[in-house]
Amino acid sequence: MAFSGNRLVRMAQSIMPDMGTAVRRFPMAVSIALLFTALHLFDADKVLELDRQAWMRLSAGLCTAFFWSVSASLYSEARQSSPLARFALEAAGLAVIAALYIFHQFASFSPALFLVAAGILTGLSPYLALGAANAAFWQFNHRLWLGGALALAGAILLSGGISLIIETLELLFEITFPGATHEKVWIVGLGLVGPLNWLSLAPAEFTEEVPEGAQDEFTSRAVAIIVKYILAPLLLVYTAILYVYAVKIGLDGVLPKGRLGPMILAYGAMGMLAVLLAWPTRAAGGPLVAFFWRYWFWLTAGPVGLLFLAAYARIAQYGVTDERYLVALAGVWLGGLAIWFAFRRGARDLRALPLSLCLALVIASAGPWGAIGLSVASQKAELATLLESSGRLKDDRIVREEKSGKLARGDARRAGSILRYLQRRERLDVLSEWFVQLKDNPFQGDAGPDETLRAVTQIIGAPLRAVPLAKAEHFNFTAGRPAETGLTGYTRLIGPVVIGGNRYEISLPLREGRPVGGQLQLRLENAVLTLTSSGRERARFDLSATARTASELRRKDQAPARSEDRMQGPLQVKSSGGDLDAVLLIDSLRGRIGTGYAEVRLLRGWVLLGRE
Repeated sequence: MAFSGNRLVRMAQSIMPDMGTAVRRFPMAVSIALLFTALHLFDADKVLELDRQAWMRLSAGLCTAFFWSVSASLYSEARQSSPLARFALEAAGLAVIAALYIFHQFASFSPALFLVAAGILTGLSPYLALGAANAAFWQFNHRLWLGGALALAGAILLSGGISLIIETLELLFEITFPGATHEKVWIVGLGLVGPLNWLSLAPAEFTEEVPEGAQDEFTSRAVAIIVKYILAPLLLVYTAILYVYAVKIGLDGVLPKGRLGPMILAYGAMGMLAVLLAWPTRAAGGPLVAFFWRYWFWLTAGPVGLLFLAAYARIAQYGVTDERYLVALAGVWLGGLAIWFAFRRGARDLRALPLSLCLALVIASAGPWGAIGLSVASQKAELATLLESSGRLKDDRIVREEKSGKLARGDARRAGSILRYLQRRERLDVLSEWFVQLKDNPFQGDAGPDETLRAVTQIIGAPLRAVPLAKAEHFNFTAGRPAETGLTGYTRLIGPVVIGGNRYEISLPLREGRPVGGQLQLRLENAVLTLTSSGRERARFDLSATARTASELRRKDQAPARSEDRMQGPLQVKSSGGDLDAVLLIDSLRGRIGTGYAEVRLLRGWVLLGRE
C-alpha cells in the first residue's frame, strides 16, 4: 500500500503532534536526522569499511547538511517561497556540501569550521530574507536556541533514564542486554529525538519583537540578569586585566605568551555574545550595562593588539597551523567589528555579528587561503627550511642521511612534529615530490597512511616515538629472577641504567677507570641504544630482535602455564657497533612493534663493558 507524503505527515501528527510539526516544516532535515541515526545504529562504518577519519567526516557532513536544510527551510518560510524553490535551494546546498566532503583533500576542506558556520546560519537565515529588525532578530534567536537547549536537556534525560532502567533490569532481574544497548539508546536520543524536538520548538513567527527596556517575560528577564550581574562585570574586569598585562609587556619589552591567543579568543567570543544578549536592556539594565554596550567595542582594541602579537610570536617561530590561523582570523574579525560598531552606536545591526563570523568561517574552511590550505603550505615550507639547512634537502629532493649527516636533535623533533601534523590533516602527500628519486619511495605502493608516515619519518631522520602505527603490538617485559650470565672478560659494570619515558638521553658520571671514565652519554632512539664518551661511540645496541622476543614472552605469559615456567631472567644483548665489546642486561623493557618496525619506550638494565 503506497502512502503519499501528506498522508505520512498526517500520520506523524496524529501519533506525535509535536514531531508531526517538525516533519511538516522540515521534511529534509528530519530525513537527514533519520539517516544519521540509522547509520550509527547499524555500525555503517564497519559495513562500509570506513576508517576513523572518514567516518567522522561522514558524520560531520550529515550534521552540516541538517543545519543547512533547517536554514534553507527557515529562509524559504520567511520569503514565502514556493515548495519547488525551497527544494531547489536545499538540494543545491546539499550538493555543495557533498562535493566539499568528497573532495576534501583537493579543497583543503575543514569540516569543523564549515559545521560551525552552518550552525550559525540557522539563526540568521530568516533575516537574510527580511529587512533589518533587531528586536525581531533577537526574539527569534532567543526562542530558537532556548528551544535547542531544552531539546538537548530532554534528550539527555530520556537517554539517561532509559539507560538507568536497563541497568536496573540487569541488576534486579538478571536480564542480559547486548553490550552496545546503552550506546544505541544515546544514539537515538541525541541523534533523533533531540533534533526532532528542537525542530518542533523552532519558532514559526519571524516578525514578533522583544520589548526594549525592563523585561517581564521569565526567560528574557533571566538573560537580562545574567548580562547585568555576571557577563558585563566579568568582561570589564577581564578587559582591565588585559590592559594591565599590555602595560607590563611594554615595560618588560617581551612578546606576549603563546597561550594568550586562545584566552583572548574566548574573551572576544563571550564579549560578542554578551553584546547580543544585552541588546533589549542596553538602556534599562543600569549604568554598567549601558557602559558595556557603548564602550566595549572601543575597549577591545588593546586585547586585539595583544592577540595579533601573540599570533605573530608563534607564527614567526613555528609557522602557521590551524590554531594560529584561527587566532589571527579572530583578531581580524574582532578588530573589524570593533571599528564597524564603534562608529555606529546609534544604528547597530545585530545581524552583522553572526553574519561576519559565518562568512569568515566559510572563507577559512576551504581553499589555499583557508585554515588547512595555508597551514599545510606553511608547515611544508618550515620543514623544507629545516632539511635544507642540514643538507637533507637539495633541489626539492631528499638526500639520505649517510650522504649528508643527521639532523640536529631539536630540528629532528621539529621535523617529526611537522610530519605528524601533515598526517593528521591527511596531507602528507604534499611531500611526495621530494622522494621520487628514491628506490624505496614511501609514497609508491599500497602502504597505509601510518606505514607511509613511518617510512617518511625514518628516511628524514625524525624521532618515531609519537608516530601512529597500524596494528601495533605493545610489549611489557620484566625479568622474574636474577641474571645467570656466565659472561667473562668484561671489566666494568654500569647501572642500573633507566632510560625512556620522558628522558631518551641521559648522562652518567663515572669514576676514572678502564675502559671508560668521566661522562658517559646514553641515547635511546626507536630501538637503538647508543653509548658515547669523549665524542666517541663506545657501544651500540640494536634492540629490534630483543623487542620481538619480549613480545613473544608476553604472549607466552598470557597463555596457561605453570608459574615457574614464566620466571624469565634478564634479556642479554651484545653490542653491534662501537669500539668496545659490551653486553646489555635488560630486566625491564616496554614499547611496541609492527611490521619491520620496533620502538622501545622504557628500558632498565645494566651494561657490561669489555676491552677495546
